[in-house]
Amino acid sequence: MRKIFTLIFLTLCTIAFAQQKRLYLFPDFVKTKIVYKAGAKFMIMANYDAANKKVMYYQNQELMELVSPELVDTIFFDNQKWVYHNKQFCQVVKRDNHEILIGWNITKVHDGYVGVYGISQVPSQRVELGDHFGMGGIAGAGGGMYNGSFGVNDKSGGRNMDVWSNKNHNTYYFTRKGKECKVNNLKSIYKAFPEHTDKIKECVGSNKTIMMEARQALALIDFCLSLDN
Repeated sequence: MRKIFTLIFLTLCTIAFAQQKRLYLFPDFVKTKIVYKAGAKFMIMANYDAANKKVMYYQNQELMELVSPELVDTIFFDNQKWVYHNKQFCQVVKRDNHEILIGWNITKVHDGYVGVYGISQVPSQRVELGDHFGMGGIAGAGGGMYNGSFGVNDKSGGRNMDVWSNKNHNTYYFTRKGKECKVNNLKSIYKAFPEHTDKIKECVGSNKTIMMEARQALALIDFCLSLDN
């Protein structure tokens, strides 16, 4: 029976070909438990590619992609629970009185380049992901998290070095009054809580909330839901 489950598992996976630059959420491949709806369970070393929204793992030194995700019930990256929701794996974040699902989506952004005087030649705003990549934080499996900064191009010889950073486009799911809400920016927050718009705008202004920082986004959702009490 174990051999049959193993065969099923292998058929649900394939050698990975990157759609775009892979951006792993964890700094290393971490101990991961996959639980299928049919009951089969597997332990692997895996990571989450937040750019392509794929679960990746190594099989016989080959990088593999977990496919047929709709057959998966739950994934535990270390002790961190994830579920498949709305066509992607989402991290389950437990709050005091509710749960929020994070659909991680991080992209590589070209900030410009640094010339011989150390000055960026292309005006741009660097988006920092913040300390939510720390142990015990929102995405804290396996130790400290990749902080979202690509640094510079080492092959430039110190001249006109490319500068890269990561940009966070997460989607957040939560339940309000028995209905699922999906938000990814302030506009969608206001739409989800139309009767509290003024109070939410006041909160956003006083806290200088940036939705592209996961901790701030979660805190804002918590505040919005508290307004219903």
